[in-house]
Amino acid sequence: VKMDLKKKNSLSGFLAGLLVLSVVFSVVAPVYAEDADSIKALRSMGKAFASIAEKASPAVVSVIAEKVPQQGGRNQQFQHPFFDDDLFERFFGPRYRSPRDQGGNEPTQTASGSGFIISEDGYILTNNHVVSNAKDDKITVTLNDGKELEAKVIGTDPDSDVAVAKIDSDEKFAYIKPADSDSLEVGEWVVAIGN
Repeated sequence: VKMDLKKKNSLSGFLAGLLVLSVVFSVVAPVYAEDADSIKALRSMGKAFASIAEKASPAVVSVIAEKVPQQGGRNQQFQHPFFDDDLFERFFGPRYRSPRDQGGNEPTQTASGSGFIISEDGYILTNNHVVSNAKDDKITVTLNDGKELEAKVIGTDPDSDVAVAKIDSDEKFAYIKPADSDSLEVGEWVVAIGN
């Protein structure tokens, strides 16, 4: 009788263990399936973003403008001689070098940013803060293929920080057609591409 009781206890323990394992597997299997589906969806979304970037990149440009520093502007805080040190410039770049009068020339600074071509004849949408107050209206645009062209500011809107510039060439440029922002809904994805 004692032996039967031991067999019974070990059998019920074994059955209880199987029940626990089946519950664990029934919970874990869908979780792994959901993770795999989520990862598959994320990979698909990543491919969609990569495709957008590939199509848009030929129209994305780098915009550089030479400017005369404004009195009391950002560069005024770097007038300490420490910032004119060559070692400091090597690590942090020339943007922190204080403007100096060298041979009667006005001190200059460089503003750089991104833009994108919005028409095949070379109109570019960029930021106003990059191109406003450019010295002698000197603006250089570097295309995706590395070609550099001079640009002319056509119009600016300081309130929305938007500017339009134009590059002239006989070639037809790759461009991004602006869409209707009124058709966007809250929660839609937005991709920012810069150069």
